[in-house]
Amino acid sequence: MSKPNFGDSNFESQRKSYFKTKPLNEWMEEAKKKNKTLPLFGSIWHSGELAICFADTGLGKSILLYSLFESITSNRMFLNMETTYDKVHYFDFELSSQSVYLRYSDLSNNSHYDFDENFVRSEINLDTVDLTDTSSGNSLFKYIEEEIFINHAKIVCIDNISFISTDNEKNRFATQLMKSLLQLTRKHGISVLVLAHEPKEDKNSNKLNLNRLAGAKSLSNYADVVFALGKSAIWGIIYLKELKNRNREIVYHENNVL
Repeated sequence: MSKPNFGDSNFESQRKSYFKTKPLNEWMEEAKKKNKTLPLFGSIWHSGELAICFADTGLGKSILLYSLFESITSNRMFLNMETTYDKVHYFDFELSSQSVYLRYSDLSNNSHYDFDENFVRSEINLDTVDLTDTSSGNSLFKYIEEEIFINHAKIVCIDNISFISTDNEKNRFATQLMKSLLQLTRKHGISVLVLAHEPKEDKNSNKLNLNRLAGAKSLSNYADVVFALGKSAIWGIIYLKELKNRNREIVYHENNVL
């Protein structure tokens, strides 16, 4: 392989545009002037961060996050933890609109809960998208990004990552996906929460840790925050446990689950 021509003007232009290089003190001053992050889920998840929540099927992770985002868009606390009001865009690839309706309605009088107008939900348009087409997911992230910008959302949830890539357990697509999501948070200040499943081979493990996350090596490395839902084998109680927090001390650890 030939060595790059460091005197070439095109190479120099590309190099200068690829990196931002400054004395460390300039970076510190720049960071000091930026807005402080705001709590979205207490100390667990703050604005501008990429987070992952995972759990086994049936433990209620979608319901947990619908309730969290309902609290955010209602400007109130959630599980006695502080939230910050902002617009939420929920990409729901798990539940149908009918399933959501049944969870938030009273069938006895045919009424449903009124969510704030800043709680926006998207699902795949099956009138125009053929899910049996294996190439249909190739442009999905681009469409997600465009939808976010059109709706001016600052908080985004993707439920569930396995829909976007059936290969994420095999660790082939997840890395690029997480890089794209990380860029959304760093470049545009968008807060992103991704839902994921546990890999089938780890469901019988007793210890709730990062190894229980499908595609853990690629997914968790790029996340600022990772938390999970587990179920007590003895009492059958569902609990929340923090597994990673890049910016703050972990509060809900093994000896203090939520």
